[in-house]
Amino acid sequence: MVTNFLFLFLLVVNPLLSDFNKPAIKPNEEVGIVWTNNRRLTWDDFKSPADEAEPLHAMTSTNIAIKAHCNGNQMKFEVKCLFVTKDSWTKNRLSEKLLAHEQMHFDLTEVHARRLRQKLNQTANICGTSRLKLDPIVAKYFADWKAEQDLYDRETNHGLLDEKQKAWEEKIADNLASLESYSYKAYALK
Repeated sequence: MVTNFLFLFLLVVNPLLSDFNKPAIKPNEEVGIVWTNNRRLTWDDFKSPADEAEPLHAMTSTNIAIKAHCNGNQMKFEVKCLFVTKDSWTKNRLSEKLLAHEQMHFDLTEVHARRLRQKLNQTANICGTSRLKLDPIVAKYFADWKAEQDLYDRETNHGLLDEKQKAWEEKIADNLASLESYSYKAYALK
């Protein structure tokens, strides 16, 4: 199971009012693990106490964090896929099968972060017209992300259906590969 935190930090304002390169939080404050190809989750990453009232065996909290601002007519943005350690928990630290299912939630979030990066990279003329054009784009991509996370859990029965789980793992891997050129980095629209 996954919880989605929609963290949207948009600065489509005068660039003198914000510093795009300055971190929004203190350096010692953990916000999560940024998705990378070579970093897989471990049960040690699940830091929240388990919700004993919850029938599920684990909860993965992921986030797509967005920062954007205009510099003249050019939008600069950063889209990060995060695993939120303080909100993720497990009741079963021994199950590799369960951990693999939870990893796919994180990977699926990265797929949607890449799709959003792709769309923002392709969107022209968004600066100068305020956030009115940007907000609906982000809302649509966030809704698609949540819907696909829910579909993944339904179709795999939370990872219990081995064949369906394997099919989703292949689908997610294929999507990550096809969107490789939109892996994490800051983009500037032209």
